[in-house]
Amino acid sequence: MCLEGERACPPEDVGGVSGYEDFLEIIHDPEHGDPEHMISWAGGGYDSEAFDPLSINKELRRYAQHWPMSYSVSLRTHYEPLPPVTSIDRCVAVIKPRKPFFEWLQSLPDWDSDITLKALRSDSMAILISEFDSNEEALDYVEDNYHLFFEIQLHNWHRDNRLWPEKLTLTKFRSWFKVEVHSLVHNVLYEELYREWPIRTRRLSKK
Repeated sequence: MCLEGERACPPEDVGGVSGYEDFLEIIHDPEHGDPEHMISWAGGGYDSEAFDPLSINKELRRYAQHWPMSYSVSLRTHYEPLPPVTSIDRCVAVIKPRKPFFEWLQSLPDWDSDITLKALRSDSMAILISEFDSNEEALDYVEDNYHLFFEIQLHNWHRDNRLWPEKLTLTKFRSWFKVEVHSLVHNVLYEELYREWPIRTRRLSKK
C-alpha cells in the first residue's frame, strides 16, 4: 500500500535521470524544444507534480492479485494457514458525522445522552461505491448522490422522517458530514454476505 509520496512517475523510456531532466526542461520552456510534441509522446496532459495515491494503490492491488501467496508465507515466523484474500472492485466511502448532525441527534426524543460525537465518528457509516481513477472523482460521485447517503444516515438513527430536516441540501450534507474515500477493499471470509431489507428512500430535489 502506498501511503504518501511526491510527484508523478517519469514517462516510460524517457532516458534515465538525464533524459527526464531534459524532458522537464522542454515541456516547461518552449525555447528548448517542442513541448507539445514531448507532452503528446508522454501520453498527453503530463503533470510532473501530480501525485494520486488512490490510482497508485489500484495498480498495486491489480499487481498483488497475481503475486503468489507463498512469498508472503515465507516471510512469516509461524506458518499458519493464510485466509482466502480476494480483492473487491469497489471503493469505500466513509461518512463521518460532524457537530451539526450530532446536534440534530440530540434533539430527538429518544436520544441516548451517553453517546458522544467522538464515539459516533469512531464507528461511522461505510458505503461501497464503484472504483474511480482518482479520489476527486470518488468524492464527486458521493456528492452527486448525497441525497441517498443523507437519507440512509438519517434512517439509521430515526425511521420517522417527520423528524428529519425539511430540506436535505448538498450544503447541509457537507456541513453535517465529512467524507473519506478508501480504495483498497479485500474480502478474507468464505461466508456469504448477509443482506438486510433495503431502506426505502424518498425522491428528493438536488437543489
